Amino acid sequence: MPRTPHRPPSGKAAPVGPATATTLQAQDHLDGTLRALYITGPKGGARHLLPDGLVRLGRSQESTIVVDDPRVSRCHAALHVQAEMMLSDLESANGTFLGSERLPAGEERPLAPGQTFFLGDSALVVRPTSLKRRCERRLSSFEQVRDRLLSQGDATARMIVINVRPHRAEPPMVEAILGEILGGDGDWMWWARPRQVFLGITGSSEADVPRCERIVVQQLLSWGVTADVESRHFTPEQVERAGDAVRAWFESDAPLALDRDDVVIRDPAMAALHHTIARIAPAPVNVLILGETGVGKEVVAAMVHERSTRAALPFVRLNCASVPEALLESELFGYERGAFTGATASKPGLLETADGGTVFLDEVGELPLSVQAKMLRAIESRETMRVGAVKPRSIDVRFVAATNRDLPAEVAEGRFRRDLYYRLNGVTLLVPPLRERPSEIEPLARLFLRNACARFDTGERTFAPATLEALIGYPWPGNARELRNVIERAVLLTPENRIEPADLRLPSPDARTPEPLGSGTVNGVDGEASDTDSERERLRQALLLCGGNQSRAAKMLGIPRRTLVRQIARLGLPRPRESGAGGSRSSKP
Repeated sequence: MPRTPHRPPSGKAAPVGPATATTLQAQDHLDGTLRALYITGPKGGARHLLPDGLVRLGRSQESTIVVDDPRVSRCHAALHVQAEMMLSDLESANGTFLGSERLPAGEERPLAPGQTFFLGDSALVVRPTSLKRRCERRLSSFEQVRDRLLSQGDATARMIVINVRPHRAEPPMVEAILGEILGGDGDWMWWARPRQVFLGITGSSEADVPRCERIVVQQLLSWGVTADVESRHFTPEQVERAGDAVRAWFESDAPLALDRDDVVIRDPAMAALHHTIARIAPAPVNVLILGETGVGKEVVAAMVHERSTRAALPFVRLNCASVPEALLESELFGYERGAFTGATASKPGLLETADGGTVFLDEVGELPLSVQAKMLRAIESRETMRVGAVKPRSIDVRFVAATNRDLPAEVAEGRFRRDLYYRLNGVTLLVPPLRERPSEIEPLARLFLRNACARFDTGERTFAPATLEALIGYPWPGNARELRNVIERAVLLTPENRIEPADLRLPSPDARTPEPLGSGTVNGVDGEASDTDSERERLRQALLLCGGNQSRAAKMLGIPRRTLVRQIARLGLPRPRESGAGGSRSSKP
């Protein structure tokens, strides 16, 4: 027999009769304002604007409004949002209660504003809001937007334009939420597409761009709405001088700008991944990112951080494969003065310096077992102990880890702790390899080309049509990292402004495309490579080009040195000193 949920003795609004409810809700429609559903449950509170029509409530992500409560059914109840609000139960396991009465399944009952009802252990109430259904500052065309950008007076005037792509939420809901932000006389809103809206905020400096983005994200999250957000800073002079470029930014899918990189999202799999990131980023869960080498796992980690409530706090990265085992503990946890020879002063560890923010453990599969045990304790206790200390220090960090290894296989073979794997694996994100998202190769190549030209100060470069065909037809075993390296090399070594296919210097296409992660092998230049002649030749050539120096060869291949050493042994390659390359170190005769 399902139990009646606990009802708090105070804070419950007095019941309102159906006649009063109808009057208030009809007035709400006349005023052009929206109503909101407020939820208090075992996992905290939330609020959601209510669209007109049928609103399904449940634990399933397919529900119109998700109620995060383990005692709520996947499809639990329905609200019929109209002039008179109606509530019904959808054959839930634990029932829908209006006051102390459990509603019969499928039977509708009037619901008054301020009247509390219960799903599982959650209390819900609908109340009117002051949010307007339509923003009074909404523009209707790009021409109006351009005129507004040019109407700021002189070239010292500033305007921040924010590009918002909401997930799931209906445009009227997003418009009502964001309309509250627009306070200046020259502020405006323009819907470029049903799922894309631009905001113009006047009187701001370029330094205010991150703050404005954060305000938009936080305002939307406060109503349970996630979105992709990016911004540009404009002066009237810039708009006048580069009118076509400005218009192109408004009317095309520009890369998503992060503090640490730009992200191109075209492929449906990447769009789905991006939407997942937007949903889980605000939640206090650890994240494990899987994918081949070079797919952009660090960029994904940055997206998780910058879309979270910790975005203004530190994002600290540690490549677990790049630090010698003897130094890993002191790097992660810090040390006290006199803890060992040479420790002349105390030093905080990376976990301490990231307090309040996010710690990104790249190549986490390379962590030695001795350090894994200490890392597990830090994650579980939220405390860190410096080397040589007698008292732990409290930390508040979120852990994001990444690896190209098959961690379940590593756990089965005793090379990775099972309990640490489960602690890191709160949510798993799999980044698909570049060969599985060919629609992103050309926009990525153009982005890397633009960045390389600016970085090397070479002037503008372009791709020949045949070059783009070659880029799209290549399997990219090194993924986006290899693509970026190829583009940068072509920019540096090509004297002409037009990059031809020969300028790419792509390897022979006869090399076998690596199998996807989880199929028994991973990328041929990272992790456990497939035992093929092509992979053996790839490593042999890298060692030859680097004069047998394993560290330089590993850097050229984009893998840790210890991984290269393991590859050499596994593929049966002769040690560098025997390969004719002169060895990894030159020796005296």
